[in-house]
Amino acid sequence: MGETTLVKRDIEEGARLVQELEDRGFPLSAALWAHMEDSDEWLLVIAAPSEVVTSRATAYQLIQDALRDLGLNVPLSRITLVKDEDRTIQNLRALAEAERSRTLGLKFGPASISSQHVTEGYVYLRGPLEYERQVFDALRQMADLGQVLDARGSRLFADAPSRFDFIFSSARKIVLVEVHALTHRLPADHIRDTVAWHSRAAHASPAPVALLVVAKNGFTEAAEECAREFQEILRLITWSGSADISTLRAGITDLLTEEDGVSR
Repeated sequence: MGETTLVKRDIEEGARLVQELEDRGFPLSAALWAHMEDSDEWLLVIAAPSEVVTSRATAYQLIQDALRDLGLNVPLSRITLVKDEDRTIQNLRALAEAERSRTLGLKFGPASISSQHVTEGYVYLRGPLEYERQVFDALRQMADLGQVLDARGSRLFADAPSRFDFIFSSARKIVLVEVHALTHRLPADHIRDTVAWHSRAAHASPAPVALLVVAKNGFTEAAEECAREFQEILRLITWSGSADISTLRAGITDLLTEEDGVSR
């Protein structure tokens, strides 16, 4: 029997696979986890144009290559391709494109996908995934400063994936990066929660740890004020997209050169 509850690791690894497939030019229209009633199993459903689904051998080989290169634990047997002409897929795609939240996905109730009954599901939101990929691509362009890793695939911090999206490391410091595509400004309570995690990360890290919070629509005044109390370890960056890489680079550089409360 399969898992009756979708586990967090599957959501995170599914997100990594979706991002990787898009980076490789796979014509993915939608992606979701679906709990199949007949098998009592959670499957990762990837919707694509009919011509792609028809060429199943080629499509599955591309997916297998991505799974192998990423070192993911999701077996190919738990992934199924469906045509994006499916009515439920079209509805879920429209829902995902309209949603503007921080979460990577949304839960949905009973449905029928390719004539199979789904008791519940989780559809990935393209907006947050796209924004995360833009931030990741920008960070990768800063190879002269250090190396960036996807926190969901890193073993550096056992529970870092629960909060942080990326890990930027230099020879002397680690910067944990949190990314938000919210339509509203990030509040002070969230910043305090992020800072509260710092001591645990710093204790477990072989190098000094700093925090960078990147938000598409900025922060409240209270959040900015809160961040000033922790300027030795924290920077807040309002970043709208890849056209403004310099702002993101400035935040990383500032944190990497911060030492003993003095930015050099």
